[in-house]
Amino acid sequence: MTLASIDRTLEFYAVDKINMLTCYQRLVYVVLLAGLCLSFSTVARACDLKVRIPNFEPLAMQDDKGNWHGIDVDQAKALLDQAGCRYRFIEMPFARGIHKLMQGELDMMLEISKTDERQKTLHFVGPQRLETSHLVIKKGLVEPITQWHQLKTLDLALLIQRGTYAGARFEQALQDNPQLKKRLVLMGETGFRIDMIKKGRIDGFFAEKLYLQYRLRSNPDYAMVELHPLVISSAPVYFAFSKLSVNEALIHKLTKAYQKLAKTSKLQQIEAKYTGI
Repeated sequence: MTLASIDRTLEFYAVDKINMLTCYQRLVYVVLLAGLCLSFSTVARACDLKVRIPNFEPLAMQDDKGNWHGIDVDQAKALLDQAGCRYRFIEMPFARGIHKLMQGELDMMLEISKTDERQKTLHFVGPQRLETSHLVIKKGLVEPITQWHQLKTLDLALLIQRGTYAGARFEQALQDNPQLKKRLVLMGETGFRIDMIKKGRIDGFFAEKLYLQYRLRSNPDYAMVELHPLVISSAPVYFAFSKLSVNEALIHKLTKAYQKLAKTSKLQQIEAKYTGI
């Protein structure tokens, strides 16, 4: 073999190697691009959410045309519109809703307390707002409740929504007063609780201060009850999303949307619209 032929052979293999490398690089580029497109496509498809709401003023209510509005509804719309998501509202009791959310059959709920157990199955975005709960009792039944030790001797039938977490101090109060725990009434929906007081089936209930302020303005029947000063729980509540149906990419998108929203007073304005405060 001559020197010239050896040079030609080496040149051929060098060019062939370069071509192979170029093809490999192109293949890697195509695969990466396809994966990126698929990722964006997945996020786009996933951003079509089923949102659980209660039929419970002032959180969620329907007008004559069947359109939903209220604090929860409007705040959910504000967040999801900011994120560019589509959504539909599904009316459902709280306990069933939280179960379906954890199972991935629902995508989103509002006003959810963050606990260690819930964080295993749910993403939390927020906080949505600060929720403050009190005891609301029929007038004249007891002296004003201002201290936790008063719950140790309290003997009343109190209604609480099934699945609601009222805080560690209230859980301890139930342990200290077995009679109070025994008489606790658990229900999935609590919209008719004032009627239950009228009928003597309960003596009082737990309510968020915001809710009671709205009812005192809109329903004269609430003149028969009074809010007691003791704060049963005061903690932030969140927009919650199922880890089974909402992926990390979408949660990142929703978190960014919330951060933009939090820089405005939009959420507070929605709350004030319905409470007048």
